[in-house]
Amino acid sequence: MSFDPIQQGLLSHYPPDVQQRLRRLILEDWNASGVKLPTYMKLLARHIAATGVSEDWLAKLSHQTMNKMLKSISTPRHEFWACLHLYIIKKYGPQDIAPELSDIDILGQSLVRFGDIKEVPSSLERSINGKELIINAQGGKPYALASMTETYKSNEAFAVEVTYKAEGAAVIQNNQIKAILRDEMTRQISMLEVDV
Repeated sequence: MSFDPIQQGLLSHYPPDVQQRLRRLILEDWNASGVKLPTYMKLLARHIAATGVSEDWLAKLSHQTMNKMLKSISTPRHEFWACLHLYIIKKYGPQDIAPELSDIDILGQSLVRFGDIKEVPSSLERSINGKELIINAQGGKPYALASMTETYKSNEAFAVEVTYKAEGAAVIQNNQIKAILRDEMTRQISMLEVDV
């Protein structure tokens, strides 16, 4: 039987936020088992061995490695996290441990994917028709975060200042900053184009 990590529901890599979720799930499972850590590790390895996982991967599971991982004093290799993930899946069914995408991330990824975007704007602040536009470049993302804030205050006595805010993502296309913004209150989406 050949072992296919993707077919088993495993991730190709385990970023820190996913590692933290796995750490929490494993710690809860270990505490519920009521056994010492070395015994727990043997039970964990025996539980996933039937899936066809390689001996090399199983060898990454050890009492010392698990102890350091639970105490957050080391970051084990991919195979270790994959084995823990496989154990959680086999014991409890598929768990949503993948990093969650925010609305802004979804807007940004859509803008890049469907707009054939190649350039990310630099961070900037600009006033446009009485509204404050803030572009915040994020390292590693193919888009920048964008926010538009408008403050309104009536001339009436005892008037309260009201702020309207929209957030989204921005890219550069044809020498223009193009931003997709979602109003925080109405959830309405709008497009903004500004010359670079």
